[in-house]
Amino acid sequence: MSRIATPRRVAPQRSADLNEITSIPGPNDLNVPPSDLLEYTICLYGTKGIGKTTLASSIPNSIVAMFEPLRKNLPIRQLPFRCYDVTQIRDEGKPDAWLQFKSFIDKCENDNTVQCIIGDTVDRIYDACLTHHCVVEGVRHPGGLNDFGKLWAVIKDDFEKTLNSIRDMGKGLILISHTKESDIEVVTGGKAVQYGPSCSGAALKYLKAACDYAFFYGYTASQERCLHLRGYENIWTACGVPNHFIS
Repeated sequence: MSRIATPRRVAPQRSADLNEITSIPGPNDLNVPPSDLLEYTICLYGTKGIGKTTLASSIPNSIVAMFEPLRKNLPIRQLPFRCYDVTQIRDEGKPDAWLQFKSFIDKCENDNTVQCIIGDTVDRIYDACLTHHCVVEGVRHPGGLNDFGKLWAVIKDDFEKTLNSIRDMGKGLILISHTKESDIEVVTGGKAVQYGPSCSGAALKYLKAACDYAFFYGYTASQERCLHLRGYENIWTACGVPNHFIS
């Protein structure tokens, strides 16, 4: 009488581990920075009314996500977003600017006429994100919660992932802001005044981490418009790509 063969246990095929690094770059495998300016994330901030939006929108195939109110005077390609407060969205049924902004980004992904998205201003875009999550959580402001910063973290993550998604889809990203003075610590241990973007601390932290370039658009002593790129201790700028904008 023949024996019945028992099935042999076979270990399941293990898929490639996405977290495993298979090799590291060699000594001569250097990163080559892109030559196209729109491959970089840009912060453009400066004096109110100097022409930051007009300058940025002069880039071909760009579109402005216009969060600044009453900017219909500019003959540029723009889509306006009106920001309402928590009560207006929750109780009066007003549109949620943050959800509209995310829908706008989704539609831009497959639109070849859009190669660069300009956020005007990053201040109001962050505020729209904050307001949206306050509506979702049923609170007026995250500061009133005793949740150990949980809601602040959710807002931060959504804000960063949404803006990063623009770069992930291969579009240029320019974020506009106004100017404010801030106290900074200097090497000597004292404090000095520095000009920087007017956005909230959380949005500014994103700008400093994500932007390859930060340009200040202001006036010279003779009242001429001037784009500051580097070299000023009292003005925050970033020009982190070698051989670009040397002077």
